[in-house]
Amino acid sequence: MRMMELISKVAAIVGLMSALSVGGIAGEKKVPAKPIEVSMAMVEIPLSDEIQFGMDALRSVHPEAATGGGIGIIKGEISEILERLLKVKGSILVSKGTASTENETGEAVFTAGKGKVGKHGLKSGERSRVSVHPVIDSSGNTTLMVTQSTERVTGYKTKTLLTREPVIAKQTLETSMSVEPGKTAVIGGLIRNDGKRSFESLLLLQP
Repeated sequence: MRMMELISKVAAIVGLMSALSVGGIAGEKKVPAKPIEVSMAMVEIPLSDEIQFGMDALRSVHPEAATGGGIGIIKGEISEILERLLKVKGSILVSKGTASTENETGEAVFTAGKGKVGKHGLKSGERSRVSVHPVIDSSGNTTLMVTQSTERVTGYKTKTLLTREPVIAKQTLETSMSVEPGKTAVIGGLIRNDGKRSFESLLLLQP
């Protein structure tokens, strides 16, 4: 009996090694071998009693959007979704464009903002950076590993009689989500206040 059990275990190990050598474990994620183009758009939505979260605005113009919390997946192109979002009163297009993962980090990077940058970093205004790392599974779906960061100068402190140093507030948000071909990922969460009202950014991404 023990000999039969041993033979069964050896056969199972050999079978596992064979599967790994041919194609890996089912569902295993891998970094794409070829560069991937990622499209991006960022919209700021004004918050109010009717729209308390950016996703509320998205659902109001795109009722079929499947959203939960601060993320969502929508069937369709970014341009169509963006067109609808910009019909929301007071909405602002912050940035849009396309980036490739053809750098050594395998990430698509977007930057936006009106801030002035000096030798040692942000000097005034604000700037945003979005880093997208796509990973593809065996079914062809793409998981987007996203890092958003926003820096904003909120004031200045005197360093010497002739110089002043900016006080910078920074927000960072990390998200990962699976996106099927032909669909757009929507991520919300970063909020800013201009002294009169608050805005929440909605980030649209499509690999």
